[in-house]
Amino acid sequence: VIDQQIPKVDENTYFVAHSLGVITLLHFLQRHDYQHIGGMILVSGFSGLISDSSVLNSYITKSKVDTDYFKDIKKKLVYLSDNDDLVPPKLTIELAKEIDAPYITVPNGGHFLGREGYTKFPQLVDSLKEMLND
Repeated sequence: VIDQQIPKVDENTYFVAHSLGVITLLHFLQRHDYQHIGGMILVSGFSGLISDSSVLNSYITKSKVDTDYFKDIKKKLVYLSDNDDLVPPKLTIELAKEIDAPYITVPNGGHFLGREGYTKFPQLVDSLKEMLND
């Protein structure tokens, strides 16, 4: 689906991805060898297994994400919550470290879902605006 929706990627392309969308985005960029992007903001992301029993494991392990591939992307930021009950915060911190990205911990953000009050995320919007203006 991403291949159909995003036919061209260049230094003016910025991505925002959440949760399983993060690993999907990383697979997409790596598969097409897109290293020259504008930037990316990853929310509640991870690059490996969430738990041994997750129903998502077959999708996650379908092809390994080479996190070293993303170290050269200059504009990147990771958001996590200290009480995410779906993606353990330590996994999001590990991803941030693996790709050499700064991260911001949002207190009590949960998994950044609408039911947790995240119908808007002004802090993320400000981060994206800052990236675009740099």
